[in-house]
Amino acid sequence: MKRLTYRRRHPYNTKSNRVKVVRTPGDRHIYHYVKKRVKGRRCGVTGVTLHGKTSKRDKKVYRLNV
Repeated sequence: MKRLTYRRRHPYNTKSNRVKVVRTPGDRHIYHYVKKRVKGRRCGVTGVTLHGKTSKRDKKVYRLNV
């Protein structure tokens, strides 16, 4: 497999720059960016995870509730 370059701006292997190698139908290898995992909704007092609440990013949760 060839060496690949990042498709976005900064070229460092950081938490926000996680990628997965994907093979295209044209037999090329490219990077797909992986989003960060979400911890889920937690109680403000006890810190226990809340059941029945979706664990999505804030923008996605906003769209679900509107």
